[in-house]
Amino acid sequence: FFFFVGLHPFSLSKMRELLDINIFMDPEPSLRQRWKVMRDQKERGHSEEQVLAQLEKRAPDVKAHIEPQRDYADWVVRYHQEEGSVLSVSHILSNDINLEWLVEKLEKVATVESAWQLASDLKKQQLSFQGGLHRETIILWAFDQFPNLFELLENEDIEWHSDSMGLAQLIFLSFLNERRKNKEVLR
Repeated sequence: FFFFVGLHPFSLSKMRELLDINIFMDPEPSLRQRWKVMRDQKERGHSEEQVLAQLEKRAPDVKAHIEPQRDYADWVVRYHQEEGSVLSVSHILSNDINLEWLVEKLEKVATVESAWQLASDLKKQQLSFQGGLHRETIILWAFDQFPNLFELLENEDIEWHSDSMGLAQLIFLSFLNERRKNKEVLR
């Protein structure tokens, strides 16, 4: 696998053509601000005021150069959190990825609140998630849905996660599986 991570991964059309899966991380603004303040205080020794001033200064650039890249994403991961509540995540994905199997499994888990819907233009789908999923459940679902898992990942040393990170792993596997099938058809 080749991962290209940065602020401008989808700015150039040539770059977008090279990537099999375009993922755009899109936490709600207040959450993004809180995470940035925490990171810059811890890793860079900045004060909260310095970080907030930097965010305000860069806001026009974010609006002009970062946010438009969302339109080129196959998968938008949007984190949100109400004051005092648990973290929720919405996955907005291209509609060519089969998530029906995952939606059916999530509906049967008592510790999970999830919702799935198609966009009005039928080009995107959204899967919202909040709650707890055990790591063991993620692993079981992965091997059940993808019997060729090790071949798909070309790796047997997988660090499995629980909850929203584990769900993201399952969605990523769905992308890989669909993209692999599409490449085989093109051969």
